Amino acid sequence: MHELKYLENFLSVLKNENYEVRLLKNDKFFNAPYLAVTLGKESEVDSKVLEIYVREQEAGQSLTPDRPHKDTILQCIFELEYPFSVKRQYTNDVSALLHFLNQQHRMSGYVLDEINNKVIYRYNAIVTNTGINAQVLLGIIGIILLFYDIHRTTIEEVAEGKVSFNTIISRLLETYEKISKF
Repeated sequence: MHELKYLENFLSVLKNENYEVRLLKNDKFFNAPYLAVTLGKESEVDSKVLEIYVREQEAGQSLTPDRPHKDTILQCIFELEYPFSVKRQYTNDVSALLHFLNQQHRMSGYVLDEINNKVIYRYNAIVTNTGINAQVLLGIIGIILLFYDIHRTTIEEVAEGKVSFNTIISRLLETYEKISKF
């Protein structure tokens, strides 16, 4: 089982880096093990908990049946959920903001879970048996934390209706105009 081997490797790397990390038996979707990594405190009661899942790629192992690939293709999924909820009436604004942010970063990452009214930052990595080394794993976690933290306040303000997506865009345009005058 390649998935468990990956998770155990990640567990070892993260423990060596002094992260609080647990290997849990069953995730909410696949009835398979996953990692829960505490990345710091969000508040007095909430922690930032990154969940790491590893799944064998279900399709696309080989596009040419007469030449099958030797390596297993795995999907490593990293998810960090924001602690606030999106008020239903602001779902469209939050959706537009997340789409805009994903475009600006030139990678998808921000996800709106409409069923649970939550915002998640998700990073996907497709790997083979050769895996992800410690430097890459820590780099992925670093980029997740950066993007999670850098836009947290803005996303939360839109999710709570304190500011609209259009107001955010107007502010950005005003800032751009000021900068372009230099």
